[in-house]
Amino acid sequence: MFLRNGALRIFRLFGIDVFVHWTWLIIVYIDYQSPWGQFTSPIWNLYVILGLFAIVLTHEFGHQLACRSVGGTANIIILWPFGGIAFGQPPWKATAMLWTVVAGPLVNVVLWPILGVLNHAAAAGSLPVSANIGQFIHQIYVINLILLVFNIFPIYPLDGGKILWSLLWFVLGDGLSLQIASGVGMAATAVGMLWYVSLLMHGHSAFGGIYMLLMGVFLVMNAWQGFQLGARLRLERRGQIHPSDIPTDTHAHAHCPSCNLEPPVGEFFNCGKCQQKFDLFADHGVCPHCGQNYAAASITCPQCRTPNTIAAWLGADYVRSVQTVAVGPPGGKTDR
Repeated sequence: MFLRNGALRIFRLFGIDVFVHWTWLIIVYIDYQSPWGQFTSPIWNLYVILGLFAIVLTHEFGHQLACRSVGGTANIIILWPFGGIAFGQPPWKATAMLWTVVAGPLVNVVLWPILGVLNHAAAAGSLPVSANIGQFIHQIYVINLILLVFNIFPIYPLDGGKILWSLLWFVLGDGLSLQIASGVGMAATAVGMLWYVSLLMHGHSAFGGIYMLLMGVFLVMNAWQGFQLGARLRLERRGQIHPSDIPTDTHAHAHCPSCNLEPPVGEFFNCGKCQQKFDLFADHGVCPHCGQNYAAASITCPQCRTPNTIAAWLGADYVRSVQTVAVGPPGGKTDR
């Protein structure tokens, strides 16, 4: 699949498809027009943008490969104006989640001394490079450092906020810890946005302009979604959610693990027990007529012809959590 929700697939590496959203090109154009440093030619602005692209992409690959190392599924990265999104699904455990989240910033930590040595050598003249290359190295060093510091702020859904969630998870469980991390993220983002707006109102020049305000709105919206998910998880653990409360529109969530094709919408699956047709994905792999469970059934993708289980299409943890809601969690406990 070369197009996915407005994003174009540009290459595939380690079985992971990398997409670039079309809106990212707007940021590229704006950044290309803005001076990144004392370059003698504007083409170096483009080189810096490509360097930024490489750093963000490497960061996201860190998340994905770490997710796979703990037995999770990870096969899509999308780059868009607010950064990169690694579509990974680690096992629903605090240890697996923590390692998956930490691995991204660790990539920047590893790059920091490497770029720092190159930057110092270029500035001191011990590295025989032109002024443009020296300025380029300096810009990449600063960008990597900014991305590292920004990402480790304890603001959900940034990596720092997810690290906070994972650490609290060990003590408080998944639901309450997610609510706390999301609440901290919303509060911190709101304070930051008010401070930023006050700078603009008092005539101070602030980095980013409207882009930073949009980033703040994006963070608050995602933190609120995290808070709601945390509340839902707590109710699930207590067995207080009725099966009718489970969302039925799961087609956007599901995709073929082999080629990323989204499943067709409609009652195309014929139950082998009651012979009734139903939408396999909308009903989470369970026949709504007789209750026959097809989560472990092998479904052949109409595009790549690769058979995968419904659990693989939806994600095993997602299917398990949905079925846990339907039958009630054993003892009301949660994995930690």
